[in-house]
Amino acid sequence: MYIVQGEKIVFANRYMEELSGYSLEELMSRNAFEFVHPEDRDLVYRRNMERQAGLRGTEEYDFRVLTKHGVRWHSIRARPIVFNGKPTSYVTAIDVTRLHEANEKLRKLNDFLLVLGSILRHDILNEITVVRGAIELGDEKLLEKALGSLDSIVQKLEASKSVELALGELKPVNIREVVNNVIEK
Repeated sequence: MYIVQGEKIVFANRYMEELSGYSLEELMSRNAFEFVHPEDRDLVYRRNMERQAGLRGTEEYDFRVLTKHGVRWHSIRARPIVFNGKPTSYVTAIDVTRLHEANEKLRKLNDFLLVLGSILRHDILNEITVVRGAIELGDEKLLEKALGSLDSIVQKLEASKSVELALGELKPVNIREVVNNVIEK
């Protein structure tokens, strides 16, 4: 938990020290937005200033943070409060880097499976073309090749089924739900 007033962190608890790798003195002596990843900085800065100006209420979102341990993803819940007579942002944060990494892996795996499915469909359609040609022509040699193609189709379908079963347990994670459950506990 930390409190941002203007562009400065005016209070931070020990957990923020653990999350960031910075001492409380380091956190409070620098511009709060120096800790935000450059690609996310404008968004986080704008939302913070709008919140302190009374234009935003409580909100939740994720962004990347520059810690002493490297770039991490934090999920925050920020709300406007008055601290020492001035408008501020009261922020609770949790490290959700592993969830973001898992979701990215799932996205890449899904992309791979889409390509794999496309290739399998193409191969199976080619095999079916051989079977259809053999049946239409009634040629004995082609019918033997057609039976081999049917076996190949069955093997490909079984292989795709085993991949599907193995991946059936993997599902994208709704980071917001996980964070809310952790915060509520």
